[in-house]
Amino acid sequence: MTNLKIRIEYQDQNESFAKFLPRNGQIIQQLADEYGNSDWLLVKLDESFEYQLKTGDNFQFKLINCDKFLIRSRWKNQRVDSEEGTSVFIMIIPDESKLLNIPIRIDDYVHIAWGYAKPIQS
Repeated sequence: MTNLKIRIEYQDQNESFAKFLPRNGQIIQQLADEYGNSDWLLVKLDESFEYQLKTGDNFQFKLINCDKFLIRSRWKNQRVDSEEGTSVFIMIIPDESKLLNIPIRIDDYVHIAWGYAKPIQS
C-alpha cells in the first residue's frame, strides 16, 4: 500500500482542526502498534502546516510542523486503499523520533480528529 496517493478530509471530533484539511499525501510506511494493530499508515503530506498543540493545563503550547500524519481505518474490515474510501483516525506526530520505536506506542501521538481518506490519482 506504500506509495499510494490519498486525500484526507475532515470528518468529526475537532472543529478547530477542520481548517487544516483536506490534505493530499502519499503513504510511505505501514507500522504496527503495541496492541498488535499492523495497519497504521504513515502519510507524507504534499503541503506541511504548523499547528499549535496544547501541552499542559496552564495554557502551555508547542508549535509543531505537521508534514506527516499517522492514520488507520476506523471501520472493521475496511482498508484505507479501498476505492470508496474509509473513515480514519488522524494522529499528529509531536516527536518524529518516536517512529523509530517498533512497535509504535500510540500514546506517543495525538489523536487530533477523525477524517475520511480516499485514494486519488497522481
